[in-house]
Amino acid sequence: IFDSLAVRLDGPRADGTTLTINWDFTDIDEEWVLGLEHGALHCQRGADPDAAVSLRLSHRVFVEILSGVVEIADALASGALVLDGDAEALVELFGFLDDPDYTFNIVTP
Repeated sequence: IFDSLAVRLDGPRADGTTLTINWDFTDIDEEWVLGLEHGALHCQRGADPDAAVSLRLSHRVFVEILSGVVEIADALASGALVLDGDAEALVELFGFLDDPDYTFNIVTP
């Protein structure tokens, strides 16, 4: 899923921004670090103690947020998403993502 976020990233707009976000997926017992540097996203297993923000949520809730089924604010209010750190870093990351274009041509003439 992080790779799909990387495809949606507006690299030129994100260039010059550096941030790190920890993701703790409670239902699959995995931790990931998502980093933004030089207009590109990268991820790896583990956690970064210096991350701007750490998120604790289930993988299911993560997919629901990315697909627009659940709003981040609603997930926070319900406790399905727990945020520790600078929430602005998460807002900044999502602000660099373009909406997917579902009308692209699979085959061009």
